[in-house]
Order: sequence, then structure tokens, then C-alpha cells
Amino acid sequence: MSQKSLISVITFIVIVAISVFAYFDLLIILPFLLIAPIFLFLLLKNDSFLVASFIYVFVIDSGNGLSPVPLRELLFLILLIKLVINFIKYEFRDNKAYLFLLISVLIPTTSVMISTFRGNLLTHAIDDAQGYIFLLSGLALYSIIYFNPNLKKVVLKHFIFASSIIAVVTICLYILDITGIFTLNESRQFLSSNNLGFAGIEVNGNVRIFFRSHIYVMVSLLIVFSLILYSNTKKILLVTIGLILGASILISNTRGLWLGTTFGLVFIALYGSLTFKKVVFYYVAIIGLVSSLFIANEFWESAIYRISTIFNFSTDQSNQIRGQQATELLNEFYNYPIIGKGFGASLNSGFYRIADIPYTFELSYFELLYKLGLLGFIIFAISIISIFFVIRSQKENKPMKIALTASFLAFLLLSGTNPYIVSSLGMFLLSVIYALSRETYHNNYESRPS
Repeated sequence: MSQKSLISVITFIVIVAISVFAYFDLLIILPFLLIAPIFLFLLLKNDSFLVASFIYVFVIDSGNGLSPVPLRELLFLILLIKLVINFIKYEFRDNKAYLFLLISVLIPTTSVMISTFRGNLLTHAIDDAQGYIFLLSGLALYSIIYFNPNLKKVVLKHFIFASSIIAVVTICLYILDITGIFTLNESRQFLSSNNLGFAGIEVNGNVRIFFRSHIYVMVSLLIVFSLILYSNTKKILLVTIGLILGASILISNTRGLWLGTTFGLVFIALYGSLTFKKVVFYYVAIIGLVSSLFIANEFWESAIYRISTIFNFSTDQSNQIRGQQATELLNEFYNYPIIGKGFGASLNSGFYRIADIPYTFELSYFELLYKLGLLGFIIFAISIISIFFVIRSQKENKPMKIALTASFLAFLLLSGTNPYIVSSLGMFLLSVIYALSRETYHNNYESRPS
């Protein structure tokens, strides 16, 4: 077929498609169908495009509700296909692969079986356990980076940029609210309906702008801070990015994020060979510049109140709820101490955190203990700790090693009072940290056919 004939056929098909979709009032999805083949081709042929797309979809659409198609699942499936190809055709091997299989496949599958045996709904069990499968994306990302070391920079660059987008949106919403141009309550419904986060005034009167993706903002800030202290990269650009990320975390008004970020920053500052004067300089510079953005309003009054009530379980509503969760989960754990009640299990007492999903809680470790039992919890904990030691063993890049170690520890700390380690958000973050921490071998890139 000649080129002119081919163009004529394609034009005819497009015209017919437009006519059919217009007749059935489906024009709104036609652009997606026209772009889809090109998008799919790029995903399959271009590793950089695939990796970048996966990062942006996970970071920006953390609630998996913005796309009309299951884009996150599609990208994950393509990554798994790449992993299988690299394993079979190019002999990619990772001696830590069993850790991923344990956490993402074996433990969830076994727990779902236990859950159904104990009489829990299978749909609830699957919904509760499915987030762990995304940890396999860490193995898939590493299999791609292994053959092309340059892709590690692609992962890092786009992860920080995507996190910066979340940070900028947070700051803009805050500025629009304090100037009266746009109120937070107007964006609350959109964020809640798409499971992206929360914006508005809480029951205790605190103004809060929180995205589920703020955990990625925290990790990006820790990476940027480590690069500022220990690398020769341009400091002005890094400091600017760091201020944006830091300001976003501050105005999220989330104590868990504040605690995790502070812990990570202190860890990074004290880990390397730094003089006391240098540490003080960077902390004063960053805190001073960020603080100047909020001196003119009531932000610090709210922040001081939030910090002062961090251990107040008598009047602070958030702490009261978590304290009740801990009591309820421990009481139920005693009824199923060895192998747990399984994923998707709700509490016999009728207590729940969210009515629509009564089997999810904020205290991740108590939740895992209740659902997996002591045996499953120990296996899960050993697997997570083993991944940590893999991250610690990196020798290629000292600033990244320090940043990723701090990020991993801050993630574990944050998961104590937030459902990160029991969700797809946490599994994706662990995947990125793992992929960035593994050493690459340039000679393997030459051995893989293009």
C-alpha cells in the first residue's frame, strides 16, 4: 500500500470514528482512543518514557481516580512484562527477588486465604491486599536500570519534579485561600472524591492542605537536602527546590510529615562528616527562608498548637482516635495471635475508622499484627528490614545512599501512625527507593540488544 493510500485509509477511519462517537454522544473519550495507540507504542519501545509515565501517574494521581482508564494498572503490567523479558531473554537476576515475592505475592495470598477461611468477604480481602503487588515494580524498575544506568537519573529527576508539582499546587491553594481568591472548601470535594487528600478546616479548627502524595514530597526533600550537603551539584537550584518542597510540607499541617521530615533532615546532617558550623548554617538558612513566607499570618500559631498536642491523648481528637484504634486492634489480635485474622478483616467489636472500608486503619503496624498474626508479622518485618540493608549496601553514590537511608527510616517512622506501608503508596515509594539504591553495571548495557 502506498503512503498516500495509507493516509487516505487512516483519514477515513478517523472520520467514521468521529461520526459514530458523535452519534452515541461519546466524543469525550474519542481523544483518549486516538492517542492510546501512540502512547502504548512509546511505552513499549521507550524505557525512559515508560519509567517517567509510571512515576507521574503514581505521584500526581495518588488516589487512582483522575484517569478515565486504569492507567496505573496498565503501566504496572507493562513494567512486569519488561521484567519477564529481561529475566528470560537478557538473563537479569537479582538475588533479593525473593523479598519482593514474599511481600507482594506470598504473604498477601496466604492472608487472603486465611481471611476467607475465617468468614471475611473475599472482595474485602482482595481489596485490602492488592496494594502490595505494586512492590514488584521496584524489581521491574531495577531490571530496566540494570541494563541502562542512565535511567537512574531519569527516575530521580522525574520523581523530584513530580513531587515538586504537588508542592507547588499545595502552596498555590494556600496562597489563594489566604488572599480570598479561592477558598479551600471549594477544592475539598474534588480532592476527597478522587481520594487525593484533604483541604479545608478540620474539626479542631486547623487549616490543612494535605495530599496523599506528600510522602513523596518528603522523600524528595530529603534527597535534595543530601545533595545540597554532600554533592557538587548547583546549589541555587537545589535550595530553591528544597524551599518549595519544605514549604509544602509545613503548610500540610500534618504532624506525621513534620516528624518524619525532621527526623530525616537531622539524620542526613549528622550522618556525614559535617562541621557543627556548616550544619547550623544550612538549618538556619532553610528554616529562616521558609519561615519568612508565613510570618504575616496565623500559620505558626496553628503549627505550635499541633506540635504541643502531639502526645496529648486526652483532648486531641486525632490522638484519641489513634489511641482507640490501638486498643481495639490489640484486643482483636489476642483472639488470633499466631496467623491473624487475614486481610480484609474488620473488627468484631464493630469499631471502624472509615465506614466504606471498615478493614483499614491508620496504625499500620498494629493493623499488620492483627491481620497477619505474630508469625506473618515477623516474616513481613524481616523482609522489610532485609530491603533496608540492601539499600544501605550501596557504594556508588554517597549523597544518594545517605538520602535513601534517611528516606527509608522516615518512611517506617511515618507508617507507624499512617497507612503507608499497608498501601500501594508505600509500595511504590519502596520501589523507587530500591531502584535508586541498587548498583548498576555499565557493561551489561552493551550486552543487551537494542
